[in-house]
Amino acid sequence: MAQVTASQHLKNLRNLCRICGRNSLSRAQQIAGLSSLPCYKYVEAIKHTFAIDVSADNSEQHPPNFCLSCRKKLSNKNVNYIGTAQEVWPFHSETCTVCSHSNRLKRGGRPKKMNYGGRPKSTCRSAMTDMEVGEYQVHFNSEMQEVGLEAPPAPTAYGVLPVPVFASVQSPPPCGVPVMPGSACASVQSPPPCGVPVMPGSACASVQSPPPCGVPVMPGSACASLQSPPPCGVPVMPESGCAASPAPIPEPMHIQQVIEQVKQPGPLRPWEDKLLAPLIKRKLTSSSHGLIKCKTGGQPITLVKITSARKPSSEASSSTVRRRTSELQQARAAASGGEEQAQLVMELRAITRQDLARTLQELSLDTIRLPTGHLLAAAVDLGLTWSQTRNLKRWMKQYHIVSESERSSRKVAAALLEKQEVVADLIPLVVKGEGQGKVVELRPCAKVANLEVSILDNIDRTAQAGHLDWYNQQIPEDEVWIKVLGDHGGDLFKMGFQVMNQPHPNASTAVFCAFQAKDSRENLMSATKDLCTEVGEMAGTIWTSPDGSEKHLRIFVSGDYMILSLWFGLSGPCGSYPCLYCQVHKQDMKKAEPEQVPARRTLASLAANHRSFQEDGCGDIRRAKSYMNVIAPQMLAIETDQVCIPALHISLGIFHKLFRMLENDLRDLDVIMGTHISKVTLADPDVDRAEVLLHPDLYTLAGYVESVEEARQFDVEVEELEEEMEEIEDLLAWAMFQGQEHCLNVLSLQLRFQKMEKRKEDLISKAAEVRERGGLKLSNGPLGSLLDPVLQEYRVKRQAYHTQAFIGSSHQTPDVYHH
Repeated sequence: MAQVTASQHLKNLRNLCRICGRNSLSRAQQIAGLSSLPCYKYVEAIKHTFAIDVSADNSEQHPPNFCLSCRKKLSNKNVNYIGTAQEVWPFHSETCTVCSHSNRLKRGGRPKKMNYGGRPKSTCRSAMTDMEVGEYQVHFNSEMQEVGLEAPPAPTAYGVLPVPVFASVQSPPPCGVPVMPGSACASVQSPPPCGVPVMPGSACASVQSPPPCGVPVMPGSACASLQSPPPCGVPVMPESGCAASPAPIPEPMHIQQVIEQVKQPGPLRPWEDKLLAPLIKRKLTSSSHGLIKCKTGGQPITLVKITSARKPSSEASSSTVRRRTSELQQARAAASGGEEQAQLVMELRAITRQDLARTLQELSLDTIRLPTGHLLAAAVDLGLTWSQTRNLKRWMKQYHIVSESERSSRKVAAALLEKQEVVADLIPLVVKGEGQGKVVELRPCAKVANLEVSILDNIDRTAQAGHLDWYNQQIPEDEVWIKVLGDHGGDLFKMGFQVMNQPHPNASTAVFCAFQAKDSRENLMSATKDLCTEVGEMAGTIWTSPDGSEKHLRIFVSGDYMILSLWFGLSGPCGSYPCLYCQVHKQDMKKAEPEQVPARRTLASLAANHRSFQEDGCGDIRRAKSYMNVIAPQMLAIETDQVCIPALHISLGIFHKLFRMLENDLRDLDVIMGTHISKVTLADPDVDRAEVLLHPDLYTLAGYVESVEEARQFDVEVEELEEEMEEIEDLLAWAMFQGQEHCLNVLSLQLRFQKMEKRKEDLISKAAEVRERGGLKLSNGPLGSLLDPVLQEYRVKRQAYHTQAFIGSSHQTPDVYHH
C-alpha cells in the first residue's frame, strides 16, 4: 500500500461509520444528496442500542459519523444490537488498518467469491475412473469408492500404483492427501510437501525435511547414497530395482513418450482433451495480448482468444462491445503482419457499396468536410461574393460536403489581410469608345496602400510555413528574390509579385494592383506610377529572417513584351530598335553575325535617349528611330539585366507564325486540287461526276467545285468578249490608218468597245465574288480537315474562344518574328 498522509487518514475516518465500520454513505446516497449523521447528536441512543460510548471519542482516532442503516436500527428501542466495527480504533501508522480498510471499500465491485473447504469435486470425479497415460495405467481399489474418499493417483516407474484404503482421517495435511493411521506423518509436525501418502513403517518418519525433489527417500534405495536426490520425483520402493540400480529411469523419457502419443493423427482422445484446456488457460494467463504462439518445426502457430458471444453486439453493453472490438483488432494485427490499416481497407472493399454507404451514414462519416480556409481560397479564385459563396455552400451541403462558417472565413481573411491595407477608387482612364475613337471614363482601381509592408508580410508568412529555399546556393544566401509581374486578361489589368525563394512561385502570386481598362501607356501612368516608383525604391531593402539573419531584396521584372516596352519607355516591339536589352537595329537582327556588337541598354542610356528625344526631336513620334525608339520616361527604376526575357510569349508568337504558314500551304494545296478536279477531271466525259464529288476524301470539294464551275461560265463570257474586243480594236486601228477616225462607223465601234469593256469588268468581278463565296476554308479542304485529328493525336488543344488560336493576346508579332 502506498504511503498515506495524516490528512488522508482523517478523510478516511470521516467516510467510515463509527458503528458498523462500513462507508458512511453509499454511492447512490451521495448522488441523491444525502448526508451522514454526526455521532455527538445521538450519544445516548447509540450507547443504549449498540452499547458503544461515543462521548469520549477522539476526532483523530474515531469516525465522527455513522451511516443511515445504523440510524434505522436506533429507531427500534426495544432491540439491542452489537456494533460490527472494531472495538479499538488505532492511531495512524505505517500499517494503519483504518486506511487499508477504507481503500478496500473504495475499490467497489462485486465481492470476491468465497472458497469453502471440502474435497475437490472435479478432481475426485475424474480420479474415480482408471486413467491411462500412454502405456501407464493408474487403478483405483473398489474399497476406496465404498469409503467415499478419493485421491489423485501418482504413477510410479512400474506403471501401476495400488492406492490403499484410507480409514479414519482427522484432518488432511496441506499436501491435500489423507494421513494413514499409524503412519509416520501423524508424528511429523509439518507434513511432507510431496503430496504422496506416507506408508506405515516407511522412512518418512525419520526424515525431518524432504529433499528438493519433494519425495521422501526410502531406506535402502539408491537415493540414500546419493548426495542429491533423484530427479524423477517418485519414491523408490525397497524391493524395487532402483535400490540396486546405479542409474534410475529419468522422467524425461515418459514426457517424450507422451509427446509421441500426442503427435499421432486423428481426433483428440479424452485425456488429451483434458490436458488441452488447462494448458491453454496457463498460456493465456502469461500472455498480455490474448495471443498464444506454439512452436513448430517451421512457422509458429498463433492462436487468438475470441470470447464466445452470448448476445449479439446490437444487444450487448458498450463495455462488452469494446472488448469484442479489442479482440478483433488483435486478431487483425496478427493476421495482417502489423499492417492493420491495409487489412481494414481490404475488408471494407469486400463490403458492397450499398452496405458501406449505409454504415458510413450511420456513423456520420459520409460527410466530406473541407479544411478551414479552403472555401475562402476557392471563392477568391472564382471571384465569388459572400452571397454567391453562401449559395455554393448550400449546393455542396446537398452532396454531404460541408465547410467552415462564414464567420470563420472572415476571420481567416482578416488574419491574412491584417497588414494589407487596400485602397479602392474611381480614376479617369482611357477606354475604347464608339467606332475607332477613345474616350476617358471613370473606372475602378484597387491597390495596396504600402507595397513594401505587403511584400515583407508575405515573406514572413512564407518563412513561418518553412517554404523558403535558396536552391543549393543558386540564389545567394543573403538575398531574397522578388519578381514583379504585369498582365492584362479579360477586362482587368493586374500587377502582382512572387517570392522566388520557394518551390512553386507561380502558385503563390499575390496581386497588389488591378484596374478595369487596357494596359495603355496613359493608363499605366495614371494607375500604377506610384507603385512603380515604390518598386524601384524597394531594391536593396533589408528583411530580417526568424533566425535573426538579414537578407537583401532583389527585384526582378516580368511580363509580355508590350508591357515591358511601355514600362521602359520604348515605342513597341515593331519599332526600328525593338530590343529592350541592346541598341540593335531590326535590319541587323536578320544577320547571323552583326558587323559590330550593339551597345547594351541601361537606365542611364534610356534616360539620355528620352532627353534627346524631347529636346532635339521635339517629341515627334515620327523621329523616334533617331533616338533608339525611346519616346517616354521609364516607369520602373530596375536595370535591364534584371528584366526577365519573355521566352514564353516569344516562343508562342513564333509557333503561331509557323502554324499559320502551315495552314496557308494546306489551303493552297486544297485550292489547286479543287481547280484541277473542276477543269480537268470533271471535263472528261468518261468520268462520273457523282462518283468523284461523293468520294470520302473529296466530298468536301463539292461546294468549291460548283463555285468554280459557276465562275468558269463568267470566264467563258469574258473570253468571248475579249475576242470581239480584239476584232473591234483591229477595225479601229485600220480606220485610223485610213484617216476615217471621225466617221460614224468608227464612232459606233468605239461606243461598242466601251460597252464591251464595261461588261468584261462586271463579269470579272462577278466571277471573283463567286469564287470568294464558295472558296475553300481550312476546315473544308481535304488536307486542311485532317489537321485537327493530327493535333489531337499529339494532344495539342486549341482555344475556341480565341478563333482557334493556340493562345490569346499574350504574344506580340514584332518584325523580328517574321524572319
